[in-house]
Amino acid sequence: DDKDKLLISTILKTYICPETVEQGEEYKFSSSGQYYSPTATTVQDHVDYIRTMPLYPMPEAFGLHENCNITCAQDEALKLLLGMQSMVS
Repeated sequence: DDKDKLLISTILKTYICPETVEQGEEYKFSSSGQYYSPTATTVQDHVDYIRTMPLYPMPEAFGLHENCNITCAQDEALKLLLGMQSMVS
């Protein structure tokens, strides 16, 4: 649908653009600057870069606003409470 097309277009504009090639590591995919395309030449260079990434990435890694963590936590808490309620009812 139209929303999917808009999402795909936005992702492509962010990650597949001339700046990624022209600027190399200077082009950042996120505002923190943590996510970028490394100028690695070997598999080990890529593995070393990947190991610097956090195990639990922040929403910015996926192009989301940081408040989505709050929404996700609220949703998980609600599901937990509803599950507990169904066990005692």
